[in-house]
Amino acid sequence: MVKLNPGEAIFLFAETPHAYLQGVALEVMANSDNVLRAGLTPKYIDIPELVANVKFEAKPANQLLTQPVKQGAELDFPIPVDDFAFSLHDLSDKETTISQQSAAILFCVEGDATLWKGSQQLQLKTG
Repeated sequence: MVKLNPGEAIFLFAETPHAYLQGVALEVMANSDNVLRAGLTPKYIDIPELVANVKFEAKPANQLLTQPVKQGAELDFPIPVDDFAFSLHDLSDKETTISQQSAAILFCVEGDATLWKGSQQLQLKTG
């Protein structure tokens, strides 16, 4: 069992069984990942398919936890795949430029923010 504290992240390769027992987490999956469930949910459960596709391999938690790298106001969580990236940006009242090379999903976890791209404007609020 691994307990994650606020601000910590863990990376699991596809075919790795996992479950959340309590708390709130953000799970990011590669576009091609499928979900096979074995319980703890009212959603469809397919235990034989799950058992046929998972890799039951124990690993120490320190091999799974990502070590974030701080660069200015950005906290980058390096992951060993090219499918996606994950980072936190600590924004202030001062205008900040953030370079984005592909599609992005944004979550405002505290406060609010206004984003601009050209003449487009987007207001983000907590949640």
